[in-house]
Amino acid sequence: MSEDPTPTDPGVPDRVPPPADGEPAPDPNGAVAGLWARVVELEREARWLSAKCDELRHSCRDLLAAVGPPGPLTEDQVRSIQSDTPQRSSDEVFTEYRRLREERAAGLPPPPSGVTAGQLTCRIADLERTATALAARRAELRPIFLALADAFDPFAPPAEEELHDMLHGPRGRPLIEIIEERERELGA
Repeated sequence: MSEDPTPTDPGVPDRVPPPADGEPAPDPNGAVAGLWARVVELEREARWLSAKCDELRHSCRDLLAAVGPPGPLTEDQVRSIQSDTPQRSSDEVFTEYRRLREERAAGLPPPPSGVTAGQLTCRIADLERTATALAARRAELRPIFLALADAFDPFAPPAEEELHDMLHGPRGRPLIEIIEERERELGA
């Protein structure tokens, strides 16, 4: 009753010959390509988060120096900022941002030859742990940065006239002044 599926059956993929010695197994389902795309995505995310953390570290250190310790921070936060040295300079951070933008524009690089789905799966797990740790550190640094920025230059909501000028440009002279001036000119 049960027939042996043949490669010509529509629901069965073509049979792939076994790999030669030293060659990676063929990937008829594209699993390696999909895993590779995820690895590249996670590597870029981890690099961006690392650069963002360094940018926040530099900004927090600069603002802390300008505001003066402890400023609006707790002693633990001040110690954390002073002891957490950035891995790159500010220029290197922005160079990394530029590199990431260029890499994203260039698209996905091809996977390295000989890489297996198992290796990529392990790499994905490592990168996910790294990205999670960096995202947590960024979440810790962001409110510290905002508190220091507010202490350095407190936000004051604009007055109604300032808000109007920001939205519509500066106001001209009141219309009544213009009418009175025209009446004087015309001798009325």
